[in-house]
Amino acid sequence: MVIEAFFAYVDQRVASIGPAARELDEQEEVELGRICYVLALFEEVYRAGLWPGSPLSSQAMTSLDALLSAVPHLATEDISMLAAAMYPIWLPLTGLPFDLNPKFDGSADVRGADAGLIVDGVLVDIKTKTKANLDKLTVFQLLGYLFLDYSNHYDINELALYYSRSAEFVRLPISTAFELAATDTSKSLAQYRSELQKILA
Repeated sequence: MVIEAFFAYVDQRVASIGPAARELDEQEEVELGRICYVLALFEEVYRAGLWPGSPLSSQAMTSLDALLSAVPHLATEDISMLAAAMYPIWLPLTGLPFDLNPKFDGSADVRGADAGLIVDGVLVDIKTKTKANLDKLTVFQLLGYLFLDYSNHYDINELALYYSRSAEFVRLPISTAFELAATDTSKSLAQYRSELQKILA
């Protein structure tokens, strides 16, 4: 089966390349970029279904080679550039405790919402925008994730945004996020979590 062959290929190539905590050469970036693109297509199907014209056409799913060949060259170039730009910024975070795509106590209450990642207590959301723009809607999104951690399982102590196209890492103290969202700062985080849980129950 093509999907099983693809994931076996992913395991083999990642183990062989060993991308953790090192800068990759151009060919390695392209190869992992192709893998990431296909993984994103699978996630898209999981979240929204298969749309007409998707690269995951019946022809692409006939073999592993056909699936990998369906990835546009421009896409692998773009992913490679984004990865190379983020390397020096994210390198200091290497080795710290992390959770990828964390789900929260209240995720099921809002149709399974999951965040980008949590690194050493910092909730990070990645935005692929042309310009870094810390608007109120983005702050609401971060606070929404924070509030959904009803039991404080992840012990989040700070929020952050990484704007991949401008390679900017913006850290946002929780108190600052409250101010930007114009929330009632007299309430504690625990109170907001409790109120949200009651509303969504």
